Amino acid sequence: MSFNYKNYFYLFFVFVCLTMVADACKKSNETYLNDDKLTINLKWNKAYTTETKQMVETGLLWSFSFLGANLPMGSFNESKVWNNDIVTINFNKLGFNIEATTALSKLIAAFKLSEEYKKMGAIDIGRFIALTLNSSNHYYAITGIAKTFHQFKTGKVFDSKQFLATNSSISSHDRLIDLPDSNNLDYRKDAYVSNECEGKISEGKNKITSFEVTEQMKNGQFRYAIYDTSGYLLTAANGAAGKPAKCLWCHESNIQTLFTNQVDEPGYYGAEQFKYIVSRNTITLNNYRNSLQSDIDFIKKQDHTQIELLYISFMETSAERLSNEWGISVTEIQTLLAGIQTHDHDEFTFLKNLYYRNDIEKFAPFSSLRAPDSARETSLYEPNLIH
Repeated sequence: MSFNYKNYFYLFFVFVCLTMVADACKKSNETYLNDDKLTINLKWNKAYTTETKQMVETGLLWSFSFLGANLPMGSFNESKVWNNDIVTINFNKLGFNIEATTALSKLIAAFKLSEEYKKMGAIDIGRFIALTLNSSNHYYAITGIAKTFHQFKTGKVFDSKQFLATNSSISSHDRLIDLPDSNNLDYRKDAYVSNECEGKISEGKNKITSFEVTEQMKNGQFRYAIYDTSGYLLTAANGAAGKPAKCLWCHESNIQTLFTNQVDEPGYYGAEQFKYIVSRNTITLNNYRNSLQSDIDFIKKQDHTQIELLYISFMETSAERLSNEWGISVTEIQTLLAGIQTHDHDEFTFLKNLYYRNDIEKFAPFSSLRAPDSARETSLYEPNLIH
């Protein structure tokens, strides 16, 4: 029997095509950026005597989660390698989507070009968090929040009735809360909108001035945003509400709840009805979170405190921490900054004799990427290194 070369080449062609298709399918589920673009060295500069490496890791883990990382079981340990006080993080291994890794790669490239990175071989962990979680423009880009309010609302179904918050703990004005439809079982539609009013609705002042929104991400965390009345993103809300990072601080990883007594108004859900709805939705949220196989233990909600300590001890820093950061003695730091007044932190009272970051950056022995003026509140300077 003679060998049919035509059949051979035909089968070979089919095999090659199938291999290419299989490879393409495989790559479609992978991050498209290589490890070099998504790997960075972060330097731990010890801020207080009781701070441990485990606490730092907990802060990093939760910061990645708040930025939208899915963090499959074991991924965090797989992503990090310590070398003394420097930890190398590979963001490719944390379960970020392509939109997030694209944004992160641009930030990482900027970090690596800084004088700080070139001199120290790493970027300060606190600065990294301040320029991701605490920088609204970067936070929006990494978490992938909708760029307009119209896009945010697309595909979502809200309850036909609103809750009226007449006594907000962060606003002197009324807030109209849009709640997710009670029949919703899809996390992608689990969203809340706080319509910020110019005054009191009981006085006829129901003009909307901005929209503060919350929606659930695939990893079980919430992401936050503020839109103006034209529907475009704001880096912070007017008044005491502050930045998305402040929303994270207040609401942690919970559905918003009531902190103050309310005056019920006809035509809106009352406070007790609102509490019931939030309680019911919290059960649905917890069931979803329990279904995830993740490195995040949502039961340990106080773990998020370690993020706050990382960025607060950077933004309001001690001579001891600066000594680690700048590589000079505490005595030299105190002499260098002799004309700058120190303060104690009012929330974390064990943090004492602190300098505000903005007051001391000009004395640093190297230049760094500038952090926002404030971690939680409205900032005169808000960086945007992702375009």
